[in-house]
Amino acid sequence: MKLEDLPIEDLGAFAEAVETLTEDEVTKLLEEAKKHLEGEWPFVVTQPDARTVFHGDLFGDLVSVYDVWNVLGLKEVLENYKLVFLGNYVDRGPKQLETLLLVLSLKARRPSEVFVLRGNHEPYRGLEPLPHDFPQHLAKRFKGWKDVLRAARSVFEALPFALVVDGAVVAYHGGPATVLLRRGCRGLECVFGEPRAEVVEEILWNDPANICGWEDGPEACWAPSPRGRGFLWGPGATRYLLEALEVSYVVRGHTPVDGVKFFHRKRVVSVFTRVGSPFFNKRAGAWAPDFLDPSWELEPERWAVIV
Repeated sequence: MKLEDLPIEDLGAFAEAVETLTEDEVTKLLEEAKKHLEGEWPFVVTQPDARTVFHGDLFGDLVSVYDVWNVLGLKEVLENYKLVFLGNYVDRGPKQLETLLLVLSLKARRPSEVFVLRGNHEPYRGLEPLPHDFPQHLAKRFKGWKDVLRAARSVFEALPFALVVDGAVVAYHGGPATVLLRRGCRGLECVFGEPRAEVVEEILWNDPANICGWEDGPEACWAPSPRGRGFLWGPGATRYLLEALEVSYVVRGHTPVDGVKFFHRKRVVSVFTRVGSPFFNKRAGAWAPDFLDPSWELEPERWAVIV
């Protein structure tokens, strides 16, 4: 079996198919997935030439993502819309392997139209979150779970950290690296810069907050994060980033909101596509702007899909 053979058109059939996979089959699927990610590290640039669905954290919640797709039209989503996944596929939920294989199957089917970003729960070395129960999840399921985990971690290492929709959006799991903004970056160097641990930590762990004004410079718009990793970034940092990249919005996940929430003059879109313990959000969602609509960037709320 290959990734593109998984029956993603039906939630029940897909879950059943993954349930019957052996550890050797899962390992081979993960090894295949890495090939589809070649050339996308550390970030990807695509064009605003289709309706695009931005998904937040999944955390093993298959039901919510299909609920979102059914609102949008399942066939349209799977065949025509571009799809962006903002990270955090594993940990905490009951269908961790299923959500990971779901996004990788989509990537295999439509490699130039599906983008799978890295979240902080696809952990970077030295930045492991707590709890991180994906290894235990695999150990309960497979005798040779360490081989499966090794293959999954190899996939994690290949995932890009960011996506730029040219002239429209920049997307991360957490947010922009303020260390780059504070150094006066310009253009695409503001997206990732050098592959240093401090940059990776911010991209995977940062959160937006109202800690400065819109006209303030980036040097005045960052603060320690209550998470203990990453930083908070403020409206002035958002403004600087948007101007430097010539885009209109920052889209990110990481924060358990009720589907979609806007920050910083509605220029930061935070998305969460999962419900359930240990989070307190009651609804899941996605943000699905149609870049073919000439007025797409007006009223960003109209692109919110909340279930």
